[in-house]
Amino acid sequence: MPNKNKRFRGNKLIAKVGDYLLFSVIGFVVGLISMLAIAENLVPGAMRMLDKGMPLVSTNEQFVNDITRSRVDLNDIKSVWWMVFSQIPEEVNVYPTENYYYFKFFEGGREIWGNIRLDVDLRKKKEISFAYFSVLNRSEKPFNSRSFTKHKMLTEEDGVKLNEIDPLTYSITYLNKTVVFHLHDVPQDIPEDLQLRDGEKFVSRTFDESGFQLVLLFDDKSPAFRFVLDETAPLPDTLESVGERLLVGRRSGFAFYEDTELNRKVLIGVDYKNISVNNYYDGPFDQLADNFVFDDMFKNYAIRVFPSLEGKINERGVFLDKNGEPKNSRLSLQPHLKFYSLQHLQQYLEECQKNDSEELIVACLTKDSKQKDRD
Repeated sequence: MPNKNKRFRGNKLIAKVGDYLLFSVIGFVVGLISMLAIAENLVPGAMRMLDKGMPLVSTNEQFVNDITRSRVDLNDIKSVWWMVFSQIPEEVNVYPTENYYYFKFFEGGREIWGNIRLDVDLRKKKEISFAYFSVLNRSEKPFNSRSFTKHKMLTEEDGVKLNEIDPLTYSITYLNKTVVFHLHDVPQDIPEDLQLRDGEKFVSRTFDESGFQLVLLFDDKSPAFRFVLDETAPLPDTLESVGERLLVGRRSGFAFYEDTELNRKVLIGVDYKNISVNNYYDGPFDQLADNFVFDDMFKNYAIRVFPSLEGKINERGVFLDKNGEPKNSRLSLQPHLKFYSLQHLQQYLEECQKNDSEELIVACLTKDSKQKDRD
């Protein structure tokens, strides 16, 4: 006959184990919530990891606390590199088509901007460009202002290892951390419904650090380059009408002419103040589609526009040294006005509109600033 006392003690033991497990689960959940609450105070925005669809909120409290602290020696490039590299996610997207991964931070009262660049030519040598500089945040730079800039080419000798996973995916390993960089795979066919005039040729689609996606065209008649808005891509700004057929981005200051004959928007102006402080809205001149250049088409077009470049640039428009090696500078495409005010922009448009055809108006509006200087 079974011993009832033993069975009772067994049931009691099972109940105690069950209670223990229940309290353990409850304790784990409470502890997790507490940890996330603490993380939210220590690392603003940590709770947003639970919902990546929420907007990023920044407060003045965070700004004031951050701008007044000193945590890293800006003169020690390797320390700054690790400070940046250790904080970025283990998998990132490099949106701009010239392969810059940009960052910003505050340190000791300074606002610092910088970038990690996976340049086409540097990748072949397993080198990474790392640079940062202090920002003045105003267009009128005092003549006695000394700019703080640091730059270093990082290689395996620095403990920084670059590995190609595929032509548009690379990993960087430093110390105990590896980050995978996805270079943006921008489609390189002409957007659907984009109309071209006689003589215009499609060159490439580009992704600017401002978030604007543009189409670079070459006008064989002028000859000249021009940028047209890629309207198949999400619009990163609010374009407001500031005159007949003239649209200007509320935040970016990018100015577009409505070419109603072909139902497209042509970039005709960039705010000079943004150019002077070198921010995200300084224009698309430095974000060409480097990863997708496989022949001399762009170089040949560039030489048509600027004949003096013959023998001085490579297929991507990068300047060459006396040995034919790429230098750290490139052709800057600026087929638009660098405007100082909306009045300046409107006067420019009115002057070009004196031409007697839409084709000539667009050609006038998209003449490169270097062509204007030459003329």
